[in-house]
Amino acid sequence: MVKKGFSAVCILIAGLLISSCGKKTERQSQQQAMQEQARQQAIQDSIASAQARKEAQLAAQRERERMNKQEADSTTEHEPVDGGFPSSGDYALQVSSWRSQWKAQKELHKWRERGYTNAYLMKYGNEKTGDIWFRVRLGHLQNRSDGEQIGKEISSKYNIHFWIAHV
Repeated sequence: MVKKGFSAVCILIAGLLISSCGKKTERQSQQQAMQEQARQQAIQDSIASAQARKEAQLAAQRERERMNKQEADSTTEHEPVDGGFPSSGDYALQVSSWRSQWKAQKELHKWRERGYTNAYLMKYGNEKTGDIWFRVRLGHLQNRSDGEQIGKEISSKYNIHFWIAHV
């Protein structure tokens, strides 16, 4: 009977050991799975971080290129193009009209930077009623047909609308 009892105790202890080993293995499997998950997340975070850095570098490069282009455009000397405009005449090429004098001055400055040294501003309207317009015009023309020809060239070059004004 002692042998049977001893065998039963041995079997019981062996069963406990085996079951406890299984728990360790299950715990180890969970830990390994969590470690693998953490490793995968670290890889994804690293990739996302690298992509964000690359996008930031590309954006900075595009901004530098844009600024360099702007600087080059603003420093480029334009040839005066008054050759198509006589010094006197009854017509002018009107390229814009503004309610705001500030906007009109800005537009006038843009045309002068482009080389149209004959660009000027004309104030038109009734100050009593406040109906004032500031018109940006280029040069003086002898007749309407000259204005149409020059206007078409300028319109296609700068993508603007124009009209011939009698001065």
